[in-house]
Amino acid sequence: MKRRGVPRLGRPPAGFDGEPSSRYPQLAVRVPPAMLDRVRALATEEGRAIWRVLADAIEVYDRSRKAGQDALPPPKEAISPVQRNHAIETLQDRVHDVYRQLDIQLKRIAQMQQHLDELSSLVRANGIKSAGDLRRDSAIELTRTG
Repeated sequence: MKRRGVPRLGRPPAGFDGEPSSRYPQLAVRVPPAMLDRVRALATEEGRAIWRVLADAIEVYDRSRKAGQDALPPPKEAISPVQRNHAIETLQDRVHDVYRQLDIQLKRIAQMQQHLDELSSLVRANGIKSAGDLRRDSAIELTRTG
């Protein structure tokens, strides 16, 4: 009968390749509370340690950079109130231009609708029932005038 070894006390090693994570160097980072909540939620959802979630995220980021892709958007730079106001004014001007162009297009559509209504009433008044009738009548009219 084989004898089992003496069970080890404490938690099993949680590091890479079974090494104790307590031997890893520590890193202190300040992050916004919402970011910490997201990392904790991911770790809890996956049933993994926070450091493993962060290590995987860094690995994915590094691989994507080597592949020529930006995994993260560029950092948001702070802008001054003057720059913000200028950006808002520019945006408002562009929106105004879009509304002006829409107004022009709507007027054109209304004119086309008016022309179509006039054509439709002409067709009904002359008793034209099909495009063939219209072509035949146009040919007759052309031979009379020509």
